Amino acid sequence: MPLRRLLGLRLRGVPLGLGLLLGGVLLRLLLGMAVALLGPLLRALLGPRLLLAGLLHHPSEAESLQDLLTGHFARPDRERPWPEFWQLQQRFWPEWLRRQLWEPLFLAALAAGAWGASRGPRRAFGVLVAAAASTGVLTQAGHPDIAIWGGRLIVLAWLLPVLGVPLLLEPLVRGRVALPAQERPDRTHSMR
Repeated sequence: MPLRRLLGLRLRGVPLGLGLLLGGVLLRLLLGMAVALLGPLLRALLGPRLLLAGLLHHPSEAESLQDLLTGHFARPDRERPWPEFWQLQQRFWPEWLRRQLWEPLFLAALAAGAWGASRGPRRAFGVLVAAAASTGVLTQAGHPDIAIWGGRLIVLAWLLPVLGVPLLLEPLVRGRVALPAQERPDRTHSMR
């Protein structure tokens, strides 16, 4: 058995590994020395993760790609699935963009959320929110079939508007929000 196969390195987990490495570098650059240990920790966990995936025979992205292209294995496997996948990508994204421009709420919300998350003293938080939201786009990119209802695949991208728009609007409402009246201590509690 070749060493590559034994260690489970035939592309299995490579995207996760690259994400861990990039995440460690970004965190170190953005958040400074407070999380400087997180990068080496993530890199140290990459090797055992790849080894464990190989030993447990977890499916690789090649299996997921065959599942996508064969209709959940209802048709025979493709011999060369990657060129077909890239053709799907080339057809999918222009159609997706056309549909988004026809109903632009999602794109406008993403833009406003990105603007709000990138402003002010919470920029590091904004970077983390943007990274988490990008997983929704990556999930959609992994399933480039316009027949699949993409709203459920890209749902994590809504994290950016949900968390970023309030940060964008925060300066407008600072100091204007009236707090509800405090209860007097002599009132009895409603649960007693």
